[in-house]
Amino acid sequence: GFEFMPTTVTHTVREACRALVEIGGPDLTSEAMEFIRTGLEMRSDAEVVGSYGTHSEKTRDAARAFDAEGTVTDAAGRDAPKLWICGHFVAKAYQPLLEDLRAEAAARCTGGDGGAPNFLLWLTKSAVQPRGDDDEWAKLLRQNDTVKKWADDGRAESALRAGRISTADGTPEDYRSLMTKIT
Repeated sequence: GFEFMPTTVTHTVREACRALVEIGGPDLTSEAMEFIRTGLEMRSDAEVVGSYGTHSEKTRDAARAFDAEGTVTDAAGRDAPKLWICGHFVAKAYQPLLEDLRAEAAARCTGGDGGAPNFLLWLTKSAVQPRGDDDEWAKLLRQNDTVKKWADDGRAESALRAGRISTADGTPEDYRSLMTKIT
């Protein structure tokens, strides 16, 4: 059995804490659970979430702004490779984060407590697009027409990720340069 439903936030965080302990790290379970109770906000604004697999207008605008002006730095403050803001997942968290940052800045200008805000956007998906040993292109071509249409209709909107998929006239080379081979 399990204490919390798998794939939920609580289950995932508890499992990550357990794994950290298993490799010799500290047990952060109580701190992580306290953060979930007091600091986690689940948002589902329809005008942000939009449809699965694509940007809403709000997330598209936020992603385009990041393409144009966003920066990424490492822990030492040095420039790091830029990441793209995908419409499937990250943009749906990034756009509300920008709203929260703007609200925090406005509150500070009108007499807020002056303490530095702490915001975190956990963005790993666009750092590595993993590619295993399976031939994903051949598997895609064997899918039904609905799945192939879904893949074909998906647009790579970021200037930082210019790949494309077309089951009608494309090849795997249209996107594999964006992927990292893992085994």
